[in-house]
Amino acid sequence: MGNIPGIDLDFEKRALELFKFQAKENSFYQSFLEIIKADLSKIDSISQIPFLPIEFFKHHIIKTGDWHEEKVFISSGTTQMNRSSHYVKYEQRYLANAVSGFQQRFGNVVDWIIIAYLPGYTENPSSSLISMINELIKLSNNELSGFVEFDGSKLINKLNEVYPTSKKVMLVGVAFALADFADDFQIDFPDLTILETGGMKGRQRDFGRMELHTSLSRAFKTNKIHSEYGMTELFSQAYTIGEDGLFVGISNLKVIIKDINDPMELRKPGRIGVINIIDLANVDTCAFIATQDLGLSYPDGSFDVIGRLDSADLRGCNLLYFPMG
Repeated sequence: MGNIPGIDLDFEKRALELFKFQAKENSFYQSFLEIIKADLSKIDSISQIPFLPIEFFKHHIIKTGDWHEEKVFISSGTTQMNRSSHYVKYEQRYLANAVSGFQQRFGNVVDWIIIAYLPGYTENPSSSLISMINELIKLSNNELSGFVEFDGSKLINKLNEVYPTSKKVMLVGVAFALADFADDFQIDFPDLTILETGGMKGRQRDFGRMELHTSLSRAFKTNKIHSEYGMTELFSQAYTIGEDGLFVGISNLKVIIKDINDPMELRKPGRIGVINIIDLANVDTCAFIATQDLGLSYPDGSFDVIGRLDSADLRGCNLLYFPMG
């Protein structure tokens, strides 16, 4: 135990206890473990835990135990077929964890004015990101906090409105909307903090995170630019902190990098592989998720996201339509 960078013994102990609980009480995960012939009696390290492919959230209801959901988070997408659903037992549990994670990285939310620029998400009332931002706006307790529609001129007006304030200002924006703004507008706001949430997939142009941040720094005249890494299937998030642009998970979230061709083989720090996530806040669904993202980890537990797997590269997806659970 305790041999994975960035994961201490206490986290590993909690993760193993949750794994044993979900392997018993989550009928879908239990069936998955049986199909891949996992020997639960031999799993005594998180490196040995089988991670559930994230694709299953598109085709199955994933629950630990028998309960009725308060909320269903649905990912953004153009058709129902390619959208994931995360069934939520207690919405307040998600919101409390998301706020706690935000405050771990950025301090008390009441110290911030939160401006949200999130086209594509605001049209999805079942978006987990929108629920999180709504809660942050509410808890900021500031009348200047709020959403701005997808219009660069209106965003300029809003930023000019909040510029004189003594409060810290955070602009939370989806990547494509911020990139479009940077193409056509400029504003001198050196104290502005920008939190981009990703979201270039399916757009005509696609560029790396550092290229995007350079463009935003030029357009807003600020160097306080961060990224958020989260998804519908998770309760917890990771954020970039510092100039190196590497992600650090909040306290409930840790990342393990696995080999592309062998989902049970760990990749050493600095070696590219598939991002596998342990999210201890996913108590009621599944805490062990194999994403479709490629990345690499570092000895301090930080990680980078460098791209996505081709569907042709995925292993185990022949199980997707198996009638488990």
